[in-house]
Amino acid sequence: MTALSWGTAEFELPIRDEFLRTGGTVAGPVLMGAADIALYAAVMSAYPDGSKSVTSDMTMHFLRRPAGALLRARAELVKTGRRLAMGRIEVTMDDDPRVVAHIAGSYALP
Repeated sequence: MTALSWGTAEFELPIRDEFLRTGGTVAGPVLMGAADIALYAAVMSAYPDGSKSVTSDMTMHFLRRPAGALLRARAELVKTGRRLAMGRIEVTMDDDPRVVAHIAGSYALP
């Protein structure tokens, strides 16, 4: 985690050759995994029992080709309830501010 505060988290992942598809495109499961880690950290920052939460739903929209050496996933909670936390994650590559993927997700709470 590179940043963490109540309801937000940022996760960085250096890209390795194993994460790439043909042509140097970062594989979708790598993006989804980074997004899930960032949202989990955001949930843990907002709930005392956040470590017991589980992913309930995630939907990813690819906006542009993910290519680069460093992936950044920034998560933000948009709704915090008693049984469900919902958030959004934006994934960028390197120092380019253009979003390569937008993810919406929710976590079921204990």
